[in-house]
Amino acid sequence: MQLTAIAFACLGASKGVQAQLIVVASTTSTEQSGLFSVLLPEFKKVSGIDVKVVALGTGQAIDMGRRGDADVLFVHDKVAEEKVVSEG
Repeated sequence: MQLTAIAFACLGASKGVQAQLIVVASTTSTEQSGLFSVLLPEFKKVSGIDVKVVALGTGQAIDMGRRGDADVLFVHDKVAEEKVVSEG
């Protein structure tokens, strides 16, 4: 999740971001924790970008990212995360 958190922060800090909406593929446990209800309003305020969260199992979220159907992944399988990153 560290890499994802960094990516999320970088999106918010980037002044050149053109997206009006990003898709976050997240584990259901993270979505159900209430974390996004705390983070996303502040992210929207700082970046102007809306976020659509799609809650799935870890494997499904990673597959969604691999296909390019998500801009950010919020998952908790370090081995699978590193594999996706190494594959580009």
